Amino acid sequence: MTTSAEVRSHLIRAMQLDLVGPTPDDVEYAEEILSAIRSVETCIRRMTGFD
Repeated sequence: MTTSAEVRSHLIRAMQLDLVGPTPDDVEYAEEILSAIRSVETCIRRMTGFD
């Protein structure tokens, strides 16, 4: 059975990856290559400190 805390943690992680992108510690996404840099993602990264 999944607890509400586990669901919340999963949602936060998914939103972070989608809105901010992976951090340098995210080994799972280290080889990810994006076809284009989106200005919105760049802006969000700078605002959150993940630049």
